[in-house]
Amino acid sequence: GRPAALLPLADMANHDAAAKNAEVVRTEGGGAALRAARDLAPGAALALDYGALPNDFFLLDYGFVVPDNPHDYAELGFSPGLFWTAQLVAGVLPDEDAAAAAAERPLERWQAERLEGLGLTGPGASVRLFRDGVEGRLLAAARVLCADAAPAGTE
Repeated sequence: GRPAALLPLADMANHDAAAKNAEVVRTEGGGAALRAARDLAPGAALALDYGALPNDFFLLDYGFVVPDNPHDYAELGFSPGLFWTAQLVAGVLPDEDAAAAAAERPLERWQAERLEGLGLTGPGASVRLFRDGVEGRLLAAARVLCADAAPAGTE
């Protein structure tokens, strides 16, 4: 991406990807300018497209959120232990002892390899939940963790 920059008054323009009528452009001296993309009526509001971003970014960087933002998601850390806890909360596992036993059971080598292939190992492992569903990686991880054995011919 681009480096961070302070653009005084640029935040006076609204964010509206569909009605964008202005843009921030670089100037010859290395600065930036806010330029109308077309002729505007006197007093018309300027609208920029801030980008396809989730609401946490908009809130923390720009101080607003977009209602019904199609690009919004929640990013959650992933670990097999959290997966077993989620099963307990959902009522899939009968009790806390079953969840604890599942969480303490070491992964089979093939399971660890599959999770690594999905990018779901280590301290930075995370998945994104969108309003219309979850990442396919989370569903694949659920299959791996719930399987009794590796798929035939893949060990």
